[in-house]
Amino acid sequence: MIFAGIDEAGYGPRLGPLVVAATAFRAGGGAPSAEGGPWQPVHGGAASREVGGRDQARGCGAGSDETGEAAARSRDGAGGGFDVLPPGILPGISDSKRAYSRRKGLGGLERAVLGACRACGACASNLEEFLERCCVDGGGEALSRPWYSFEELGLPRVLGEDELRRGAEEFAAALLAAEGLGRGLSSAESAEAPGSGPSSGPASRAASRGADAVDRKAGATGEVDRPGAAAVRAGSPGGEDTFGAVEARAGGAAANEGGGGKRETAGGRAAGGLEYLGASLCVVGATRYNEIVARVGNKATLLFGRASILMRDLWEKHGREGVSLTVDRHGGRKYYAGLLDIAFPEAKIEVLSESEEESCYRLSGGGRGMGLRFAARAEERDASVALASMFSKYTRELFMELFNRYWLARAGQVAATAGYWEDGERFLAEIVSSGAVTRPEAERFTRMV
Repeated sequence: MIFAGIDEAGYGPRLGPLVVAATAFRAGGGAPSAEGGPWQPVHGGAASREVGGRDQARGCGAGSDETGEAAARSRDGAGGGFDVLPPGILPGISDSKRAYSRRKGLGGLERAVLGACRACGACASNLEEFLERCCVDGGGEALSRPWYSFEELGLPRVLGEDELRRGAEEFAAALLAAEGLGRGLSSAESAEAPGSGPSSGPASRAASRGADAVDRKAGATGEVDRPGAAAVRAGSPGGEDTFGAVEARAGGAAANEGGGGKRETAGGRAAGGLEYLGASLCVVGATRYNEIVARVGNKATLLFGRASILMRDLWEKHGREGVSLTVDRHGGRKYYAGLLDIAFPEAKIEVLSESEEESCYRLSGGGRGMGLRFAARAEERDASVALASMFSKYTRELFMELFNRYWLARAGQVAATAGYWEDGERFLAEIVSSGAVTRPEAERFTRMV
């Protein structure tokens, strides 16, 4: 069974990249059935409905009582009954907002992120190597901009070798200590699925096509962001438009945004415990950010499109083992079935629950299975999401360090910026006033929304 989490950093700022990250772990006790799986809501739960076909009867689908009990033991108290990595199971892994501030500095993030990389042998001596190992989309394009490419940024930034080694050792020890978790969550005894282990390379064409489809079809209408859009495809009442009409109105041409390089390799096998499979990143610099938003009409669709690259990456590489994926909720979005139907056209998508707290879905097809939960404050409830938040924040801060050094060297006595809207406007005004750049030129690295 695969535990995974997705989170972002830099969704709201005016300056600097948006980074979306996923981390994944394999529980060592065996792989559950891909078409069933321990992500089912416990003891019946709410009625589910199928997005791509007929309505489902009340109850939460296949799986033995033992599987339900395992999920109940590991659930975090949320309505969906999903398996998660409990908070605190990995020392030093927490919500990036707790680990990092300008006062605290990068140390906490660096210890967790580079410690995890070193624990599985994926060391990097600079930002370019780090992106080659972790980034599946957009890293190369972002790093090519002059304000990021003017000099090499060595790693680590603040910690010494001894501290990083201790971080890696503590991370590896925590994986071993999770033996009980690995055994408790798996109800099936089966061999590891062929091709399900770690791999290298950028996101697959299918994963990139999924993001392109979201960009192209979801567009600016917001029609997929309501329960009716899912109900229409299920043949249920509710929703005045057919999904085909929604697609026709959404419009917009999409191109395959490439970039990135080799995905982080993994190692850290802990028999009976947890195996860390690594991290995957999508990086969206300001130029590309503006291009995509201009095409799709809003930044919420852009965010889901990048997250869908990571979702599909997990689906294709690990879906035959069964994936339990938690994603930090995207702003106030409550309904995801329509977007998932675009990103996963080959999958059966069942809506398990949609509430203010979390929205839960089950995807299956082609021998693959994934339980997918979008949850508020997910980084506080699932260690895999917390680690993803640290990877995304650490990566963004590395880019921002380069960005500040580039412009401060040209603008003189200007205070550095974290890139957030009000302070970003202050920074732009000061570097324009200094003569380092004109306002039209600054639009190349400034987000429009």
